[in-house]
Amino acid sequence: MQRSHFNPAWLKLTGRTLAESIGEGWIACVHPDDLLPLRAARTNESEGHAAEYRLRDASGNYRWMRDMATPVTIGDHHGLLGYCIDIEGQKQAEHARRELAERLVTAQEAERARIARELHDDISQSLMILTFQMERAGKPVSNEPGKRHPDAPALADDLREVVRRISKMAHELHSSSLEYLGLSRAIQGACREFSKQWKIPVDCELVDLPQKLDNMTSLCLLRITQEALHNIAKHSRATNVTVQLSSTEDQLKLVIRDNGIGFDVEQAKLAGGIGLLSMRERTNLVHGTLALVSVPGQGATVECSVPFNHDH
Repeated sequence: MQRSHFNPAWLKLTGRTLAESIGEGWIACVHPDDLLPLRAARTNESEGHAAEYRLRDASGNYRWMRDMATPVTIGDHHGLLGYCIDIEGQKQAEHARRELAERLVTAQEAERARIARELHDDISQSLMILTFQMERAGKPVSNEPGKRHPDAPALADDLREVVRRISKMAHELHSSSLEYLGLSRAIQGACREFSKQWKIPVDCELVDLPQKLDNMTSLCLLRITQEALHNIAKHSRATNVTVQLSSTEDQLKLVIRDNGIGFDVEQAKLAGGIGLLSMRERTNLVHGTLALVSVPGQGATVECSVPFNHDH
């Protein structure tokens, strides 16, 4: 694994001199855990090689590198001509994608468990009770002369309530209002439901929205709105919320603002909550940008901008 030449970029990256690097001196910069795989990749140097390993830079930190070498012959001299590419950013992105995938799978399983609990503990139990009530509808009540169990029409309200709860679960899983009525009505509905459930007024402003949007963009903006409202209800202690969605010639802009207790944005990013990760991932899918602005004690703002072409 001896090398006879290093260009200035390599020497600058590693902080080593040429004399310290030539021969096998450069191996001192390779992470100890990567030495054996690197040697295995170089078992037959006459055929060249390709390897990835961590290299210690001038600041003492390790960075992932991709090392490629090809056999060359110049006159009577035979050797390898190689280069290294810094792939630290790529490795970090791959790690982030794996971490996100794991979190999303975990969240998906948690959501399935929640739905299963609601179906079993709520819907299933309610239907079972209604079944018993239907079986004895209109019959005399034991040990209470002259009193009868509710008849079938009287049970209709209970059945309607079960239907309402099922409909609410279905709406949370898939917004039919988005599919049939469009993004504006879907966001208005989400704001109305939030305000009704949490008793927090919402000022919903929708300005100059295009008549047609692709499904992915619409779903992205709706889900971000729902997630932001969910976080406000859960964490903010807000007494007022503003939701604004507007368009320009080249983008759609969603702004969700509350007057709650605020939070530390950097700590929220480090915490890596699935809600924030989900909003960022949805924004990335439509090539948009997502920004969080907050100061403890001064509320919070979520801003999402999505590219848009009015010709489409």
